[in-house]
Amino acid sequence: MPPKRRFMRRKEPKNLSGNDPFLIIPLEIRFLILNDLAVTWKKNFSRCSKHCYNMAFPLRFKDKNIIINQKTATLFEDDGLCASGCYFLRAVCFDREWGRAKDVLDRVGPDGDPNALISHLRVSTETIGLFQCLRNLHISYVIPSLIENNIYAAILNGITGRRFCGTLRRLEFQVYKIPGGQGSWSKFKSYQQIYSTLSAENQEFLGEEITSDMIGKVVGAKIPTLPLLKAAVISANGIATPLADPGSKFLELSAFYYLPFTAAPNLRTLDVSTTETSKGSCIFDNGEKEPASQEFNSGFLDSFSKIKNLNLTNSAIPRADEMERLAKLFPNLQNLNIGVFDGRKWDTNYEDSDTRYDAVTKIKDLDELTIPWPAYEVYGGVSPKILEVWVHRWMLAGLGNLRNVNFCRTRTRHEGDMGKPVKVAFAAGGTE
Repeated sequence: MPPKRRFMRRKEPKNLSGNDPFLIIPLEIRFLILNDLAVTWKKNFSRCSKHCYNMAFPLRFKDKNIIINQKTATLFEDDGLCASGCYFLRAVCFDREWGRAKDVLDRVGPDGDPNALISHLRVSTETIGLFQCLRNLHISYVIPSLIENNIYAAILNGITGRRFCGTLRRLEFQVYKIPGGQGSWSKFKSYQQIYSTLSAENQEFLGEEITSDMIGKVVGAKIPTLPLLKAAVISANGIATPLADPGSKFLELSAFYYLPFTAAPNLRTLDVSTTETSKGSCIFDNGEKEPASQEFNSGFLDSFSKIKNLNLTNSAIPRADEMERLAKLFPNLQNLNIGVFDGRKWDTNYEDSDTRYDAVTKIKDLDELTIPWPAYEVYGGVSPKILEVWVHRWMLAGLGNLRNVNFCRTRTRHEGDMGKPVKVAFAAGGTE
């Protein structure tokens, strides 16, 4: 009987620098070589040695979306377990742990200590600086309205100047503001009351109060340069859309949400969602309308003239004057999608019903158009035959590139019915 072969575990040489070319090749070249391997080969390569495993490990983060929280900061900071993956990450988003208004109201506790919420946002903002080559950044948070301005400015300050600003393709802000006087936040009547309860780190993060009259100038001084940004998403309750009256206080108070995207020369897609109706002026609790201050200049919206794809979601169907502003601000659109949050509501602007969308004829390159299907409490929904007349009129007026038009609304049978989404679609002037 032959003797059993004794298998010896092969030891790696202590000094690999002499016989391992990977150690002298730049990190980018290593990534290109390993990235070109098939998945099975990558796995086999990572099993060759501890050194090979460490080289292949960062590839696990390629094309992954990482959720940022305090644990993430520990893993990806210097000497962290995943520190080598920072270069390869392309997409990160804020943790949804505080992503609902109920969570923010309940988790602050009966004593009303906001430190946990502010610490979460501070750590998340600091952590995104670890990633050098981001392409997608999703920022979402729920906050009391008293600290809206300071939070936005603090997060933007954490973005400006970062290395990933040169590689970012998509930037999204998803913000929900809790009105004052709700839950455990009701004890705070001013920004200073919240600020006084914060730790030193959180006070430094937020800074002194930024009032509504100051926020535009503060954000304007922090605008990051985003040379490769192609898509921007702004989702926030209680802000004006770009269609609001340019001379209104309403637009002035909302302008800072749009300012960071004015330094993006390659921006081609803009997505805006807000639960507030564009009313042409700011409606305060006392019902008075207030114009914008003399210092306010709505000219920043002119930087959006190169937008090709526009998605607007609001609480009401845009009026004829708002459509005129849309055509002026976005003359080069190819795809326009306008939606409403609640398609069951009756439209109240019957006086301009037949011509309200006619301004789209000024957007000569328009290819795809999706707009709300008007319906009125007395007259009901506009008939498909009339909609067809509209489409033919627009095409005769110069929309020769228009291929598809969709009219969408929600049909209900009785009060309280959630309804069923319905649409009528036209292609090359014919009904589908």
